[in-house]
Amino acid sequence: MFGLSKGTVEIQLDKNDFKKGEIIKGKVVLQMKKTVTAKELTIRLIAKQKIRQGYGTNRSTRTMNVHDFKLNLDNEKEYPANQPLIYPFTIQIPTKFAREQMIPEQLGNTLGKVAKVAQMMTGSRSTTYWYLIANLTVPGMFNDVKKKIQINVVD
Repeated sequence: MFGLSKGTVEIQLDKNDFKKGEIIKGKVVLQMKKTVTAKELTIRLIAKQKIRQGYGTNRSTRTMNVHDFKLNLDNEKEYPANQPLIYPFTIQIPTKFAREQMIPEQLGNTLGKVAKVAQMMTGSRSTTYWYLIANLTVPGMFNDVKKKIQINVVD
């Protein structure tokens, strides 16, 4: 933004479509325009669930994080200019979120079915969006170098 970028970061994956429980394999490629001292380089796997609820004309939408995993790729150091730095990573996609595990395992089979029927009757629907975010944390305001991509995860 405004030509003040310190560099670029890319997230490269073997593929973009995954199943729950599968391992994501990829690499983060960091290319700095000038040498910079940074606190850390991380990759995060985030799942955001968008929940739409409504009955009749009363409708609402809310979004909540249901999964957030952070993997440290490198520590505080000086990151050199004009030299691509490559960081391979693997992250496993969870099979369930804490919220999903409540139904039916913790509520019991009958209660779990009742909860699912109640969700259907009230028009409650949810969609989960998955993201990978690579971030080089640089001291100062608005100095981080980051990249966010969306991936597809199916049951």
